[in-house]
Amino acid sequence: MVSTDHWPLPKSDKEVGWKDIWKAGAGMPGVETRIPLMLTYGVQKKRISMRTFLEVASENPAKRLGLYPRKGVIAVGSDADLTVVNLKEKTKIKAEKMHTKCEFTPYEGWEVVGMPYLTLVRGKVVMEGGEITSKPGYGTYIQGD
Repeated sequence: MVSTDHWPLPKSDKEVGWKDIWKAGAGMPGVETRIPLMLTYGVQKKRISMRTFLEVASENPAKRLGLYPRKGVIAVGSDADLTVVNLKEKTKIKAEKMHTKCEFTPYEGWEVVGMPYLTLVRGKVVMEGGEITSKPGYGTYIQGD
């Protein structure tokens, strides 16, 4: 299972740590870059297989949280939560293209493949071409086992 500890703070909350690290807020952005970083530096560099990527990115988290097989697998009866990526198109990570309140990314300028192009949640397109297409509130909380 791979997670990001996604905790995007504004730059001002991090800059206070330049003089005293203990005053800086902990955390960094990561949820938007996790998939392309794993695909580029894991799968494409042959450090992990595509099957292992799918297990650690989707299947195992769903199992760990008691949401499998509703989540974490493409199967009849499962929610249609899917992300479409292009493994041939190279993209540079840029903070200005991120959708969080954080104004930076530690991966600024890194060239990656597999940047999400289309995301479906329960069968509905919620992101396309890097732009959010759904209205706030479409997501729902699901109690795990």
